[in-house]
Amino acid sequence: MATDGNGNDAPFKVTLRELPLPVRLVLSLFLLAVGLGYFSALVQLHFQNATRGEPLPTPDDVVEIFSGVTNWSGAKPTPPKPVSKMEKLIMAPEDLPHNGSGTMGFAFFGTARKPVPPAKRPEREGEQLAVQAWIDAPDAERKAAYDSDAFPLAALGDHPIPKDYTDGDKIKIQSLIQDRCGKCHGSEGLTGKIKLADYSDFADVLTVPAVGHTSRQMTLEHLTQTTHLHLLSFSMLWTLTGLIFAFSSYPRWSRCVLGPIVLLAQVADVSCWWLARLDGVGPYFALAIIGTGTVVGLGLALQIVLSLFNMYRAPGKIVLLLLFGAAAAGGALLEPHVVAYLSQETATTTTPASAPVDK
Repeated sequence: MATDGNGNDAPFKVTLRELPLPVRLVLSLFLLAVGLGYFSALVQLHFQNATRGEPLPTPDDVVEIFSGVTNWSGAKPTPPKPVSKMEKLIMAPEDLPHNGSGTMGFAFFGTARKPVPPAKRPEREGEQLAVQAWIDAPDAERKAAYDSDAFPLAALGDHPIPKDYTDGDKIKIQSLIQDRCGKCHGSEGLTGKIKLADYSDFADVLTVPAVGHTSRQMTLEHLTQTTHLHLLSFSMLWTLTGLIFAFSSYPRWSRCVLGPIVLLAQVADVSCWWLARLDGVGPYFALAIIGTGTVVGLGLALQIVLSLFNMYRAPGKIVLLLLFGAAAAGGALLEPHVVAYLSQETATTTTPASAPVDK
């Protein structure tokens, strides 16, 4: 143990600036990488959960996703009639992300890189509407049609259907669904994809939410998986960023507050994910997620910036200022493109997501 000027034992103390330069460089790159990773998570939030045209999820989005209640604030127009998750996905606009939160229309029309030929689009539209009509049928009729691979063709009016999927005045609905969806959702579907082979497999995706609720609500399976991933990965990251700040030379009170607050807020955030599912009070816990998430983001930003500047003397601080200045300049250059993209997203929300089925 070290000694003070009077020869008495003094507590061992190491600050960030006293660490060897190689150690400080590694820690600096780690903090910068965590910051970029968190920023990319915000970008993912936009694409996965935000209302089109909004940079991040609105309070209504958060309540809808975690509590299942639509239009919590009452600020939006009356929401459309609730539909099942399967219908919403297959009838969603083709320019949405190709995943379980965006669209599955690409199963009929292909991707931007490999679209179906224009001549085949009318038939694919007929297929899409056939599946939509089957989804909207009563459960007993729907099950019988799927099990027998025969759904009344008259339900589609004059929409064309490929001959491969017709048998007299019936549509081979099971064959059609399996050909369009079975590659990812068959009995041996891709990892992470739900199986849609037997009719009983469709129970969750065919359930229509009650009025005032939505199929956007995170499923228990997804919530459990997300909780597991977030608590394991973020607890490690926020512990490391908190420890780095704890070894800074800032006043003890600030290190005692800012060091653990990000980890504490993350645990509170995940807890609110589950509490938001409670009937009645759930939406209030969902709104609290916005607060806990804000604390995580701001706390992490302070940990990163303050720790970086505490590691170096004047020359290092100048380098950091240049790096942050370059990042700010890059953000300013990208801003017009981001604003234009969000404006374009807002404009596309007026485009109908699906065509009506002739009955």
